[in-house]
Amino acid sequence: VLMEESRGTVMLNRIDAAVAAAYPAETSDAIGFPTSRERNVVMMAEAAERFVPAFVAAWQSADLEEIAALYAPSGVRIDGFAGLDGDPGATLAWIEAFLRDYDGVALEIKSITASAPGPGLEYILTLQSDGSSCVMEMASVWELDEDDRIVREHVYYHPDALFDCGWEAAG
Repeated sequence: VLMEESRGTVMLNRIDAAVAAAYPAETSDAIGFPTSRERNVVMMAEAAERFVPAFVAAWQSADLEEIAALYAPSGVRIDGFAGLDGDPGATLAWIEAFLRDYDGVALEIKSITASAPGPGLEYILTLQSDGSSCVMEMASVWELDEDDRIVREHVYYHPDALFDCGWEAAG
């Protein structure tokens, strides 16, 4: 699935996690914020603030066990481009192969987001292999369990980054 910038979609379905935390309770109550939908987004923003540091640290470590620990036992990565559609075993096998293919992984946060479906992260993933590097612009949206582990992760790519990195869709 490819990332698409749509200002209307961004404005209606996402708020920056830092903004959600900026509303004092008494102000929120006075202005009627949040509605039930907005309250859900605020809860997702709080989940993002808790989860993102572990996500970044795990991917920066390039350690399979640390990355696998982010996922619930039945957790899956939904990534149409990589051919992942909901099989927990395939998710971990793909991550293991991915880590073998690259000498290093660096993750730079663009923004932490929250939407009704779940917390998310827009990020830049820099992959090093054989002395060269490749930059991927990506986003993930997570459904987390009560222990802040991934039940379902939806992954989105900026199309130009895929081509620049020489990736081809799984077929």
